[in-house]
Amino acid sequence: MTGCAPAGDAEDSQRDIEWIPLIERVAAVRRVLATQIALPREELERESARLLGFSRVTAKTREAMSEAIDVVIERGAAHEADDRVVVS
Repeated sequence: MTGCAPAGDAEDSQRDIEWIPLIERVAAVRRVLATQIALPREELERESARLLGFSRVTAKTREAMSEAIDVVIERGAAHEADDRVVVS
């Protein structure tokens, strides 16, 4: 993904989710949705975080990815239906 520097597996190379700009997180959400079409919100948070290089999803990571999902929905690129986030 252009403009994305994934977090590494090594402890000292991990980027904190707060260092990843919202625009990068939004791009990750959109990329996951482009391939999956629809996912439960929790799974979309997890898969988007993985795309950014996070192997474990903490509460802080989940909150940051949820914010990105909200932006994608607000912009009309996706909507929530039947407990899933779906590409619009």
